Order: sequence, then C-alpha cells, then structure tokens
Amino acid sequence: MKITAGNPLERGKDISLTNARDYLLKLLTENFNGYVCATIKAKRGIEEGVILFHNGRIVASSYAYFKYLREYQAEPAMERFLNAMMAKTGVIDSFSLSSYQVQLVMTLNEEASLKNPIDSETLQLPNSYTTKYEDELAKKVVAETGKQTQIMKNLGLTGYLTGVTKEEIMKAAKEEDQRIERMIK
Repeated sequence: MKITAGNPLERGKDISLTNARDYLLKLLTENFNGYVCATIKAKRGIEEGVILFHNGRIVASSYAYFKYLREYQAEPAMERFLNAMMAKTGVIDSFSLSSYQVQLVMTLNEEASLKNPIDSETLQLPNSYTTKYEDELAKKVVAETGKQTQIMKNLGLTGYLTGVTKEEIMKAAKEEDQRIERMIK
C-alpha cells in the first residue's frame, strides 16, 4: 500500500501481549484517522498487513507475503490482517494521519478500499490464528512453478538451468530466511 508517513503512536508493540479486539475497538470508537501495521513471523516467512482508518472506520487494507512476493488488497487482505492480529509472534505499529492524508492514501490505493467499511459494530475477529491463508498460497505458488517449469521444458529452455542443483537453491533460500530473521530480531 502506498502510504504517507504519519505520527507514530505505538511502535513495536508485541502482538502476543495485545488483545486484538480491544486494540481495534479502541481505535474505532475514538474516530481514529491513521493506519495500523501488523508484521508477523509466520510458518514460511514474514507477512505484513496494513489497515487504514478514516473517522473511526476501517476503509482499506493490504496484506503482503514477502517470501512469495504476493500482495492482497481490500476484503481478502482484511481477512488476513485480522488473522495476523491473532498471531503469537509479531509487532504492531500505529500511526495517526490527518483527514486529508487519509483521503490521499485512499486515492492512491483505490484497489485496497473495502466495499463495506468496518466499524465497531461490524468488526469480527477470528477466535485464533490459522495458517490456512499461507498454506493455500504456498500450494498455489508450487502449482504455478510447476506450470512454469513445464512451459520451459516445452520450449527447450531447461538446459540453461544445468549446473544449479536443488540443494544449492534450498541452501540459498535457507540463508535468505536466516538473514531476514536476523533483521527482525
């Protein structure tokens, strides 16, 4: 999500020590203008969701899976964000914005706008964190990779990949995961 820098309210709040419902309801009832970012360590990597508040209503959302370079917008992102708020490992950052800044963010991110903004009466959080969204994405990526490999075979382009073993690729991926984990600690 393209978002302007705001005034920090909270930075690095431990998600496991936060009552997600109370936290979000407080912002909704205070007619908050700004955004909340939840960054979690999931089963396969780092995920980050952002929700945008305008006059005490959640009006937009985006959610990114860094390992898979995938981002969701609007309702699918909102589901994932609320799920992330139930995670055991992660942090929450919140920033206030002026009404004008919120409108600017909404204009720059029309694809992230919710069809039905969420208020204190319509907020529904899951009972617990689930990995189903991440698991579904992992399966989708594996299927897409298989299709890409088959296309490369059909075009006779697989010879360009010789010399790189599966083990080398796996080792590089593990090193990258470790590097990212060190960065967030």
